[in-house]
Amino acid sequence: MFGSNKKVDKEPAENTGLKPLDLEEIEAVARVAIDDAVDFRDSEIQEDRELADAYYQGKTRLETTKGRSQVIVTKVRDAVKQVVPSLARIFTQTDDIAEFYSDDEEDQQICADATRYCNNVYHKYEGYSAIIQASTDALKAKVGIVKVTVENKKVVAHKVYKKSDIGDALTLGETTEESEEEIVKTISRNVRVWSLQPLAPESFLISRDATSVENARLCAHQEEKRISDLVEMGFSFEDLKDVPSSAPTNTEDAERRDYTHDKEEGASPAIDPSSRPILYTEAYLRIDADGDGVAELRKLQLVGENYKLLGNEPVNYAPFAEFRAELQPHVFYPICLAEDLIQDQDAQTAMLRSVIDNSALVNSPRTAVNESKVNLDDVKNGEIGAIIRVREMGQIEELVTPPTAAQTLPVLQYLNEVSEARSGIVKLSQGLDADALQSTTKIAAAAAISAADARIEMMARNIGETGVKSLFNCILRTAIYEAGEKQSIKTPDGFKSVDPSEWHTFISVRCNFGLGSGRVDEKQMALKSILPVQQMILERMGTGNPICNWNNIRETLKASMRLAGIHDFNKYFPYVAPEVLAELDKKQQEAAMAADKEKQQAQQMQQSAMMELVKVENKKIEANYQSKMQEMQQRHASDMERLKSEIMRLVTDNRTKLTDIYLRDDRERDKADMTFAIDSKRVALEEEKIMQTEAKVAADREAPSING
Repeated sequence: MFGSNKKVDKEPAENTGLKPLDLEEIEAVARVAIDDAVDFRDSEIQEDRELADAYYQGKTRLETTKGRSQVIVTKVRDAVKQVVPSLARIFTQTDDIAEFYSDDEEDQQICADATRYCNNVYHKYEGYSAIIQASTDALKAKVGIVKVTVENKKVVAHKVYKKSDIGDALTLGETTEESEEEIVKTISRNVRVWSLQPLAPESFLISRDATSVENARLCAHQEEKRISDLVEMGFSFEDLKDVPSSAPTNTEDAERRDYTHDKEEGASPAIDPSSRPILYTEAYLRIDADGDGVAELRKLQLVGENYKLLGNEPVNYAPFAEFRAELQPHVFYPICLAEDLIQDQDAQTAMLRSVIDNSALVNSPRTAVNESKVNLDDVKNGEIGAIIRVREMGQIEELVTPPTAAQTLPVLQYLNEVSEARSGIVKLSQGLDADALQSTTKIAAAAAISAADARIEMMARNIGETGVKSLFNCILRTAIYEAGEKQSIKTPDGFKSVDPSEWHTFISVRCNFGLGSGRVDEKQMALKSILPVQQMILERMGTGNPICNWNNIRETLKASMRLAGIHDFNKYFPYVAPEVLAELDKKQQEAAMAADKEKQQAQQMQQSAMMELVKVENKKIEANYQSKMQEMQQRHASDMERLKSEIMRLVTDNRTKLTDIYLRDDRERDKADMTFAIDSKRVALEEEKIMQTEAKVAADREAPSING
């Protein structure tokens, strides 16, 4: 089982009716499996990959005619080279290409240490080069493979010492050569060397029914090695000397290099047999070798075309990382980008050749001549102004070719658009196109560019989810099962000793490079909008708050600087350990408390001074108030006296006036009474007089009658 820490070698299960296989039987099973994988590669895969690689090198299946245009449109190579820079930018936007994580809280420290360890291996041992080469293979050869290994090597160095200065140099190593004046010393030390090796496509074998390395019954790395290299790996020279040199039928390597070489290299193998190359196959085969009824994964080391078995051991994983730019369901080898563009390269090449040939014929038309009337040597002379000798005029005629470029170029443009639609690689993904973006709003232009980048981002995501993840899983498993003793890793706050053998593989890995819907400038704008919020939280709540601390701000700045292409981030913002942040926060809190205390004391003193000042001012105000109150009271008393005098005067005046009024009223009343009396008397007199008059008149009337 891949990625398991369980013991691989087991005792045969009881009652299975099976028996363990001996080495000859294992060798026979491996030979059949490898031969089937080789047949699958050579009969089903080799032709497609050779054709795609030939087109990548700028070749075509179109025939050429002497004297005609032989130009080739390198559509396949252009598309691959257009995608690779985007991958390079994506894979270098962060220091931690991938990180491990787990849902178990107890695994958090393992995940952090494994992330630092594996990323350190990636950066130190040419991981970037491995990813780019494997990604290029995925684009033009269906699948890219990276093999991860680690071994302890003895590094030997030679130093020359003069005998006069030998002194303590004798302790440095063993003498390998000595002359009269000098001694050559050999200094050796053991070092751990990792290898992230991109494999040539034809050197990797896999069973034909496999869809991934993990579910493959067989996957193998097949290459030519010199006998001396195999002896250095621990094999016996006696087991290797009679193994014949290989004569492989696969021609992918020769087609890719465009040359072959003599494997015998002259007389070298005859003089030095250890330099002779032989076929070496490192196969990882699932086979029930112990007879328990369950097939386990075993690492088999075989040499020669007959696959002589020299090494056999159980293992936990196959150290191959598979890179695929396209995810085609249920197959290991998908249709790659190069295969999509082969027919486009042929079509556009044929069309471009016709345009060039037509232009050449228009500019230099063919000539019909009467050879009996015209000097042919003069006709063949193409110098400007050259004289052509003729016996009669009209014996030379140019065969006019009508120009067809105006009709052909739109067809070429249409073919290019068809190619862009098929591959997803368009002009906008190369940068701004003035013609395409003319009179276009910023939003529409951004949307067009984002849509053009979507296919490349999809390829990058596929490569990350298949290749990068499996690469880091291989590094982790190799560290756990092969790396050995404790090792020192560099952390942001120094160095730390870890023991990978104590880790386990029940943790997951995720890619951490810059992919998403935003472009670089958009991501930088987003980070710039996050930074003020983090600063505000830090200022208000201190460096030890649980929401946002200095390292969160540091990660924001780090991401922004990485997007700007600045890698040496620690030079500008060094890492601060959480313990140091806690101590700094404690000191800041103590300083803040001391400052608050001093501020409070100053405020209290200021308040006391203010109180004293207020008291003095209050006394002044009180005295002023009392003075003003006395003045107001005096003024009030004076005003009251004045008002009383005025009131008395008014009262006196009023009494006088009332007396006058009363007297006047009495007089007027007396006058009225007198007038009334007089009038009444007058009326009475008048009435009396009238009555007397009437009586007299009556008497006068009565008097005549008496006299009569």
